[in-house]
Order: sequence, then structure tokens, then C-alpha cells
Amino acid sequence: MRFQKIFNKIKYLCFAGGCALLTAAPAALAQAFPAKPVRFIIGPAPELLPRLVGQKLAEQ
Repeated sequence: MRFQKIFNKIKYLCFAGGCALLTAAPAALAQAFPAKPVRFIIGPAPELLPRLVGQKLAEQ
């Protein structure tokens, strides 16, 4: 009898976890990259690295 209660709790938890995963799945879909323009804020540091990164992002 005690084993049956434990088994029922495990079944219930697995079912609840599965439902939670199914409802969260649509929210995990990725957007197209980039969804909007990417802006770099460059300070007084050398500009070489941000320019290279920007070029690679523009190619995608």
C-alpha cells in the first residue's frame, strides 16, 4: 500500500513536470537574429575590435 502511494506521487510529479515543459516550449523559440539593428557604443579605446565584430555581424 505504501509503495502505491509513492508511485502515485511520482506519476503525478512527472505529469505536472511534463505539462510545465509543454506550456513553456513556445516561449523558448528563438527570434531571427538580429531582430533590430545592433548599436555599438565605443569609448576612447581602439576601434579595431568593434569594427571587426560589426563586419561579421553584418555578413550574417
